[in-house]
Amino acid sequence: MAAALALSACNQSQQAANPADGAANTAVAAHQDAREDIMHDWGAASKEMNAMLKDPSSFNADNFRAAAKKLDQDAWIHFPAGSEGGDAKPEIWQNPTAWQQEIDKYTQAVAALNTAAQSATSAADVQAQFNDVGASCKSCHQQFREK
Repeated sequence: MAAALALSACNQSQQAANPADGAANTAVAAHQDAREDIMHDWGAASKEMNAMLKDPSSFNADNFRAAAKKLDQDAWIHFPAGSEGGDAKPEIWQNPTAWQQEIDKYTQAVAALNTAAQSATSAADVQAQFNDVGASCKSCHQQFREK
C-alpha cells in the first residue's frame, strides 16, 4: 500500500511539474475515444443496413437512408500526428499516402451509397454500393487497425 501511495505521489508531482504533458495525454485520449465512438456508430449503422439487405422484405428506405447518412461522420480529424494508439496501427502516421488513399476510397464509397439510397426503393438498389463500403472498411482495417 505504501508503495502504491509513493508511486501515486510521484505521478502527481510529475504531472504538476509538466501540466502540458497531462493536457497532451488528455487530448490524445480524446481523439482516440472520438474516433472509436464514430467507428462504433459506423458499425451499428452498417449492421442495421446489412439486416435490411439480408432480408429484403424488411427494407425500409427511410431507415436505410438514415443509417447510410451516419457513415458520413468525419472520423479522420481524430487522427492527428501524435494521437497514436488505441486500435490504430502506427502505419497510419508512417505511411500517410496509403492512409489518405484508404480515406478517399471510403468517402467515395459512402458518397455513392448515400446517392443510391436517396432514390432506393428496394435492397437491390443499394446492395452493390453497400458492398463497396464494406470492402473499403475491410481494406483499411487490414492495413491500419490493430486486431
